[in-house]
Amino acid sequence: MSIPSLYWATQAHDSPNIGGFEDVFNAAKAAMTAIGLGNVKRNQSDVSGFTNDAIAAIACTGCGKVYTLIVMVSSDVDSHAKAIVDKLLKEIPKHIPNL
Repeated sequence: MSIPSLYWATQAHDSPNIGGFEDVFNAAKAAMTAIGLGNVKRNQSDVSGFTNDAIAAIACTGCGKVYTLIVMVSSDVDSHAKAIVDKLLKEIPKHIPNL
């Protein structure tokens, strides 16, 4: 059994059109669905989804109107985990209202 890889990255967004955590979590959920993650669901403090060999979660913190997303992906396939993080970082801004 191999040791799983874990990649994480942060992405901050500041927009007067972000109404709150719900907008950010909806954007995260839409981005995860758009890149093909399965069983994407909103949990109490994050959004999670998976592929056949990876698990992804996106959490969020906020300070004023700046929302920071924390993207975390773990997989037995190192290159797959990194690719999912990269895809999510590109996809998330497309789903944030009027960014």
